[in-house]
Amino acid sequence: MAQHPLAPPQAPEVPRRLRIRTPQLLGILALMAITVLAVLGVFDPVETQVRGSSTHLDVLIHYPTRSRFKQEHTVAVHVRNTSREALADVQVVFAKSYLDAFGNLRFVPGASLLAQEAYAVPLGTLEEGGMREVTVELEAQRRGWHEGAISVRAAGTDELRVALRGVVLP
Repeated sequence: MAQHPLAPPQAPEVPRRLRIRTPQLLGILALMAITVLAVLGVFDPVETQVRGSSTHLDVLIHYPTRSRFKQEHTVAVHVRNTSREALADVQVVFAKSYLDAFGNLRFVPGASLLAQEAYAVPLGTLEEGGMREVTVELEAQRRGWHEGAISVRAAGTDELRVALRGVVLP
């Protein structure tokens, strides 16, 4: 086959081979590891429950320990009077240090802010053996680890404090 006199010459035959350098290999392995971990559910939201008790109160708390950014959750606090008498002025207090990682807070029943450090939900009088529930709907908004506590107070009793810890992933 005759070549036109002004045409460029044919490219030489070069054997094809794949070259992956160490940083590229490490990047590929990291992406594969992240994919496998995601498929196994390591980055999925996780909720847990913790229990606290004192001589007068028993508390069960359901809360998110691992969340994703902008994901909505519900924190549920179940308070039970274990004493043989009614407890007056019962209130559940949520530390702002835990709730600061979340936004769009909706308390049921309603809450009030205490000295810019905590949210308090008054439950009134809790009869002998009585139980009440407080829920907080919230949306994860600050990435990273966060911790705090939920306390239950009643007139004439010691405060019951339960520590919480969680993480918000991107």
